[in-house]
Amino acid sequence: MIVIEKDFIPPQICEEMISLYNRNKRRMYKHDYSFPLHIDDLSFQDKDDLKRLAFRHLAKCSSVYGDDIYLQSYEIVRWPKNSKKDFHYDSGMEDTCLASITYLNDGYRGGETLFEDDLSIKPCIGKTIFFDGNRYHHAVNRVAGGDRYTIAIWYTHNLLRAK
Repeated sequence: MIVIEKDFIPPQICEEMISLYNRNKRRMYKHDYSFPLHIDDLSFQDKDDLKRLAFRHLAKCSSVYGDDIYLQSYEIVRWPKNSKKDFHYDSGMEDTCLASITYLNDGYRGGETLFEDDLSIKPCIGKTIFFDGNRYHHAVNRVAGGDRYTIAIWYTHNLLRAK
C-alpha cells in the first residue's frame, strides 16, 4: 500500500529542515546524482530537530502498517538540477521494511517520484509518501530546474537495527 499524506509537515518546518541542511552541508556526501546529509553527520541540536520530525513519521507508519516499526535511517537530501534516480528497490540496508519521502520544497521543475505502475507523485511542500520500498519499484524523475529537497526515511521491524 502506498499512502500519500498532503500537508503532512507544515511549510515552516520544511523551511527549517532546508536551513538545517544548509548549515551542515559541508557534512553531506555525494550519492549517485544526489547529496544526502545523514542524521549521524549532524550536530547534537540539529540531530534532535530532525529526530523529532522523524518520530512524527514513525507514528504515522505505526498507525497504518502496525506497531512493530522502528526508525532505521534518515537523511535530508538535496537533488540539484539534472539529478535523478532510476527505478530501484530499497535493498541497500538489511531489514528495511518501509520508506517515506517528504518534499521540503516545490520551487523546481521535475523531480516527481515515480512508481512502476505509472503512478507519478507531484512534489508539493510538506507532502509525504509512505510505501514499502522493497515491494514497489520506484524512481525520481530528472530535476529539470532548481534544487529538490526531501527527507528520506527508512524503517525496520528489527529493533536491533533501530536508530
